[in-house]
Amino acid sequence: MAPKKSKQFHLDERVEQCAERNAGVSWPMPLDARLDAILEIARDDGTRTTRKELIAAMLFDFEPDADYIADVLRRYRRARVADVMIHETPEGENVIELHQHGPGPRPRDTGAL
Repeated sequence: MAPKKSKQFHLDERVEQCAERNAGVSWPMPLDARLDAILEIARDDGTRTTRKELIAAMLFDFEPDADYIADVLRRYRRARVADVMIHETPEGENVIELHQHGPGPRPRDTGAL
């Protein structure tokens, strides 16, 4: 068995400057669309960020309490696609089409016509 690798970090070091590790996370497409919508809200407000930084900030702020974790998991497991969507869905429609993006940076809307 290969030995486990470790790395030391100073407790006063800024987290965003620490060595990185790939999380290798896959999740449902509606959640990916939600992340893009949240990112768009931040950028529209003038907050420069990335998907990676936004997810890291959410994880940083997540409450490490067993009851809270259980409640969030219970609510997530019961959630429907409509519960995830931030932007309004068409009136009377029961289907939403989400476009799958390939890997890599997303194209930014420059606002130019």
